[in-house]
Amino acid sequence: MTDMDLEAIKARARAATPGPWRVGANFIDNFTPDKDEYDVVVDVWTMDPSGDAEFEMSDEDKAFIEGMDPTTTLALVERIERLQAAWMEAVTSDLWATFQLEELRDRLTITDEMIERAALAIAEVDEWPTNEELGGNLTGTRDEEFRDQYIDMARAALEAALGGHE
Repeated sequence: MTDMDLEAIKARARAATPGPWRVGANFIDNFTPDKDEYDVVVDVWTMDPSGDAEFEMSDEDKAFIEGMDPTTTLALVERIERLQAAWMEAVTSDLWATFQLEELRDRLTITDEMIERAALAIAEVDEWPTNEELGGNLTGTRDEEFRDQYIDMARAALEAALGGHE
């Protein structure tokens, strides 16, 4: 149901005879005990050939008509509007953003490829030492030690960014 639908419902309800309504033998009115008069909502006087008035309606239809007077209709529309406003406020709030972030965190798994890319990004900022800086060690073992350190830093950074989820 769109906002335009709700506005149209409200306009019809405001223009209608106020409730509560009552279904009688051949009418629907809004008679109330505190008034000496009533406003007729529907008056049915169709006559069959014998001269009898015909007005047929199921008990369920009568109950529905009596229960959906303009006051009730407006109350329902206003409740819908309040709920929509509360929903929009929740959607745009920090609480909603936090919920979405937690949901994403729960679905995200840290992969070796992610760790490798993060380690390379860290290494670009803080370059790995060259063999010359390591004193000319050509065995490569120190290079692996530094690579492993960057991998460990990247893993720790990703886990911290995800709030400890893995």
